[in-house]
Amino acid sequence: MNNHGRLTVLAYFACVGCWGGLDDVSAAWAIAVCVSVLLMWSKKIFWLPFCVFAVFYALAWHTDATNITVIDPAQEHFQGTVSSFPETSESGSIRFAFKTVKGEVVMAKAEGLAKPLTRSMRCEMNATLKKPPKSTVPNSFDYSAYLYRQHIHWLAEVKTSTLHCFPPERSPLTLVYETRQRALSQIEKTFPPSLSPFAKALLLGDRSSMPEELTDVYNRFGISHLLSISGLHVAVLCMILFILLTRFFSRNTAMWLLLAFLPSYAIATGADPPVVRSVIKVGLVICWFFLLKQKLSSVEALSIAFMCMLAFSPYVLQSVSFQLSFLVTYGLLFSLNLLQTVSSHWFNQSLLISTIAQLVGGPIVLYHFYELSIWSPLWNVIFVPLYTAILLPGCLFLFLLSFVSPAFAALLGSFLGTGLDVMHAGLLYMDTAAPGTMLYGRAPLWVVCLEMISVVILLIGVERYRFQRRVLLFFLPFVLVFSSHYFMFQLSPLGRVTMLDVGQGDSIVIELPHRKGVLVIDAGGVFSPHFDPGEDIVGPYLKSRGIRRVDWMIVSHGDLDHVGGVSALLHANSVQRILMGKGKNLDSAAVQEVVNVAQTKGIQLVEATDHMQITQGGYSFDIFMSTKETLSRNSQSIVIKTMLGKKAWLFTGDIEEDRETQLVKEKDLKADILKIAHHGSETSTSVSFLEEVNPTLALISAGRNNQFGHPHPIVLNRLKSAEVVVRRTDLEGSIVIQFR
Repeated sequence: MNNHGRLTVLAYFACVGCWGGLDDVSAAWAIAVCVSVLLMWSKKIFWLPFCVFAVFYALAWHTDATNITVIDPAQEHFQGTVSSFPETSESGSIRFAFKTVKGEVVMAKAEGLAKPLTRSMRCEMNATLKKPPKSTVPNSFDYSAYLYRQHIHWLAEVKTSTLHCFPPERSPLTLVYETRQRALSQIEKTFPPSLSPFAKALLLGDRSSMPEELTDVYNRFGISHLLSISGLHVAVLCMILFILLTRFFSRNTAMWLLLAFLPSYAIATGADPPVVRSVIKVGLVICWFFLLKQKLSSVEALSIAFMCMLAFSPYVLQSVSFQLSFLVTYGLLFSLNLLQTVSSHWFNQSLLISTIAQLVGGPIVLYHFYELSIWSPLWNVIFVPLYTAILLPGCLFLFLLSFVSPAFAALLGSFLGTGLDVMHAGLLYMDTAAPGTMLYGRAPLWVVCLEMISVVILLIGVERYRFQRRVLLFFLPFVLVFSSHYFMFQLSPLGRVTMLDVGQGDSIVIELPHRKGVLVIDAGGVFSPHFDPGEDIVGPYLKSRGIRRVDWMIVSHGDLDHVGGVSALLHANSVQRILMGKGKNLDSAAVQEVVNVAQTKGIQLVEATDHMQITQGGYSFDIFMSTKETLSRNSQSIVIKTMLGKKAWLFTGDIEEDRETQLVKEKDLKADILKIAHHGSETSTSVSFLEEVNPTLALISAGRNNQFGHPHPIVLNRLKSAEVVVRRTDLEGSIVIQFR
């Protein structure tokens, strides 16, 4: 086995060792033993990989075992340094990592600062500590786990008046940070507004001012990597700098200067995994050549960089950017023979490179983001040359020129900015005209592994047999695995009811078996201009479940905590019909907004009436509705009764005791599972109503520590007296119940 293969095998075992030490111990050991036996059987290296596995397993285990807090939760006064680049949120608050004198880092948040913060500033402050919130919605981003991987265990709410900061002590690091800040200020001062966010992202890794709409479009088209500093950016930057340096210095001196520049650049850009990978890789190649007078192959340099990064921080293995960066780079390097078999024309080469990158990174992208763009290879062929040959060099040139002639740099920047605007206008048009996004949903990890294996088989087959018939055999596993993933939910006999944790509001998603239908009851409420549960919770959850169409969007009534997120949901998802009541519910401004959006998008509006029955996929849903003037808007909620999985369900909206009394007299309300009305308010869930329904399980949607005191102790006592099992979103997060 040559050095390429030897180092790649070692990197693989290091990866499995870290995985085992951090997460799945039994699976990692099983994989390591099986592969080791296979290597021994094939008379290849055996003991060295297994030793590497053991070392990285122990390293990861020790890192995780010692990742604990030593800070007293009652501590209020802190001294230390700002250890991250401060970020400004949409609400204007400042977030920054703060390293205390004890060496532990907390994530601090401050409001209304009079003076700007910079990294490495020495500060003292008073703050209230609280634990980071854990993810309470299936498949959602877990902020607590994200901070844990950075060894951060506390959020610190800073009392702004007590925050006193002092200039940092002079050091090479502070010089790097100050240079970065000056560079950002220079870009903001010189570049036009349309170009400035992209220049800051491409040159310094600062995406804080990137337009959200464009970021979303880049993500959907699979070209978001262009907005981050990747290996390609570092390579182009190194090439440009090397050419410039050789104008003034010898090649050897230029190489050493470049080698000294790379670590500083990695730190200045935030040390994201793709940048660190590229810096280590380029640095290794330069050192190998100048110190050992030997050439180090790209695969060898990549494998060494991989193991160095894991050794420094095993948690980096759980970073999406780390996974994609190394996986795609390995895929391209091992596909060089395949790339040499096609025409050398730049378009053919670029299209094949983009396709291989999409195939290799596809399983990881689907696991984290649930969808793929079929146009991604084509868009990469178009945009990668534009970014690497025009935008990145252009931004670098304008940045350097701005120190010599700011006016001329601003003039040229306006031309480049106009070109960028035209390009983005075309991108936004294509996003509407031909989105081309395939939504898969999240599959289990074992499916992701099968997808990776099928991609490897496919690439091996295409490289060996190209256009011969037998290549179809290598396509078969790929088609079977990815098709099974795409139709995974249609093949499942399980249905699912999810009461989402949307805070003080309601949102329930009903998925029928074999995906015969999807019904969504309400979508939470918008109580902040920076948070919309329809957009931030319900929509992403639907996407993670591979839900490509909502058959019924049911608006129980017009209160903001139920209907507030519906409009955003309609904008982002394919909805067939909306069921809503009339009467006082139509007075709601939020309901009127839903009606307007529905009419604009051509969504069918269905008016709910009493004794109405809707059917979907062989399941019936009985609608109870009343618009009597004596009833409040809450009591005019749509009530739904249905049979799911041989159990009767009753969804009650926000009805109050007067409506409950009316229903008891008129309807058969017997149900096994009851959605408690009005978040457990004392004005609902009367004793007579509970006796009539006679549930075994009650579901309550309420916000944590909400100002209304929901669910009310009186209601909880009634449920306890009736021997009803209670499940609450404010205690356990989203509630998922499966049925057949």
